[in-house]
Amino acid sequence: MLKHNNTFLKELKLRSVLFYLQSEIDNDRQMARLLDMLTKRGPEAYDKFMDCLSEDYPWVVQNFREKEAELMEQDRGEAVCCGVHTRVY
Repeated sequence: MLKHNNTFLKELKLRSVLFYLQSEIDNDRQMARLLDMLTKRGPEAYDKFMDCLSEDYPWVVQNFREKEAELMEQDRGEAVCCGVHTRVY
């Protein structure tokens, strides 16, 4: 019974998330809301999302990863440039 309830709750939560995302008027706002939600779901949420995307949309994941690397490199350059030597993850 508990297993069935857990599956039901996950499905219900997924439906509410989809409804929440679809309430936005355009794709850009839906994506912004999705990314905002991912940042609030813990450090593993983004990687899990990327894993799900990679099954059907590997080129999207590759584009995200390339952009991540580019942004991280910019952050490192700005930190060193400004005399701040912090570790950027």
